[in-house]
Amino acid sequence: MISAMLFVLFILFTLLVRQVDVQPIGPEGSSVGFAAVNGAVFSFFGTSMVLFKLAEYLGLFAILIAVGFVVTGLVQFFRRKSLWKVDHGILLMGVLFAVTIVIYFLFEHIVINYRPIILENELEASYPSSHTLLVIVILGSAIIQFHRLFKGKKGLLLLLDIFPCILIVGTILARLASGAHWLTDIIGGVLLACTLITLYYSFVVLLEPKAEN
Repeated sequence: MISAMLFVLFILFTLLVRQVDVQPIGPEGSSVGFAAVNGAVFSFFGTSMVLFKLAEYLGLFAILIAVGFVVTGLVQFFRRKSLWKVDHGILLMGVLFAVTIVIYFLFEHIVINYRPIILENELEASYPSSHTLLVIVILGSAIIQFHRLFKGKKGLLLLLDIFPCILIVGTILARLASGAHWLTDIIGGVLLACTLITLYYSFVVLLEPKAEN
């Protein structure tokens, strides 16, 4: 139910971005919704390639964590010689990552608005923020897995909660403050990522009893 509500919020917010206060304030006269708010936030932060690169590196670190889980799943598959004997949480992570990649490419072709800056000599789709989406999905699902893998180890789990959260917040702030995204791009990315994470958690919990029997 929470996943459904978040997805509806994402759809409604996306429709609002397309309809409310749409003004050509972007590069080459490109338009964006909530122009007054987006323009004010962009003017406040300006642009920073240092923060842009920082967000890129933080994103790469998150991808390394995802690769670690993928490798773990492959090792389990080869050792147990059955896909269905791989930990169901890791299998579901694979599905989650695949869905996220599909969504990423989908919004490369369904353009809601373009970036507030030109990075590679042409306008680029920027809604929702794919960087925000990927980082939250990867690190959010990792936190869920950490709580399954290290159940009862409170000190370790506290660190494994705090560190990914710092990475998520740092990535979002760096992405916004770098000028690479409008504020609404970030909000859309957060809503969509939270939809996917809560859906993932729901399936993990749903399948847990079956994994134990």
